[in-house]
Amino acid sequence: MQTPSPLTEPAVPVSGPSQPAQAAILAALDTVIDPELGLSILELGLVYRVDVTEDGRVLVVFTATSPACPLADVLGNGILRAVSGVLGVQGVRAELVREPVWTPSLMTPAAMAKLSGRRLGRVDAEEDW
Repeated sequence: MQTPSPLTEPAVPVSGPSQPAQAAILAALDTVIDPELGLSILELGLVYRVDVTEDGRVLVVFTATSPACPLADVLGNGILRAVSGVLGVQGVRAELVREPVWTPSLMTPAAMAKLSGRRLGRVDAEEDW
């Protein structure tokens, strides 16, 4: 299975006065914090895709740092709350995927730097992935 690249650019270009702005959606997603690591889901590379329909419905495909993560529902609810507050959004669906499995290589360099001094179990042992 191919490892995804972290979301760095909009998956679907958005334009038009009634559609939500992709930048606003990404800014909202950046406010969703992983409660265990204290970093945004974008910094951690947990968001694999964001799709926006012409009528303002948004699909966010995301994963968790572990297939057995007990906080995946917390992340999903955070996505729903954050994105539903964006102007022009008519509906939000947060889809949790277990594959491809998240790896620390998906984190931004800034996130890696923030976590570099912390013991994080599997996050510190990327060679085990």
